[in-house]
Amino acid sequence: MRSFGNEYAFRSGWSRLQHAYIRLFGVVDLPTRIRARAVFSALNRLNCDSILDVGAGTGVYAYCASRDPSRRVFALDIDAERIEAIKRISRRLGRSNLSASCGDETTLDALPNEGFAVVLAVEVLQYFPDPSRTLRSLHARLIPGGTIIAHVPIRTALWPHEHTVFDDELLHNHFLAAGFEPPDILHTFGRASRALCRAYTWCASRPALLAAIYPLLLLAIALTPNTFENGECRLIVARKSIGEGNT
Repeated sequence: MRSFGNEYAFRSGWSRLQHAYIRLFGVVDLPTRIRARAVFSALNRLNCDSILDVGAGTGVYAYCASRDPSRRVFALDIDAERIEAIKRISRRLGRSNLSASCGDETTLDALPNEGFAVVLAVEVLQYFPDPSRTLRSLHARLIPGGTIIAHVPIRTALWPHEHTVFDDELLHNHFLAAGFEPPDILHTFGRASRALCRAYTWCASRPALLAAIYPLLLLAIALTPNTFENGECRLIVARKSIGEGNT
């Protein structure tokens, strides 16, 4: 099985050694890998042929989702340079089923209603000025019976460029108000995951050590659960009613 995010090796600027390492082990970012395990554990239970990746960032979720040529994947992000990189890499990989566009919530509103079976919103909802409005727009983009898979941090204060501090009750209410069925809200980044992330952060300033240790960290996270009784972040899986269309 190909490593998560190994397509990112084709981003310009890597040395040959870095390119080879990422191709072998995937994207070198342990928190991203922990989130990805949880997100794809939910996505892989769904039968979907069209995915909207909102706040696509470096594109690693879109790359992984588009490995299935029967899926149509659309990546949207506000960062024009990242979107151009996604386009270049998708052309390099021959991924005609992966497209990308630069834009914000107004671009999101311009996408066709009922155009996607799944929406991915990973570490992005806190950046929208009006998350309720954004969730209503994402709800409209889903086909009846479609699913949104989101991941957000749970903190006590805003980080730079964030607009909303979420908690479980606020998440539940936002998704219900947007028209979704009652969401599943699962805890991620429990004690074991946080310990591994601290080890990763300590190694990050020591590139040679990180290169040696990173495969062991990946093995360690593979042995930990995706969700916990208590965790610092939330995975939200919410469904649009199968009998509901958009007017």
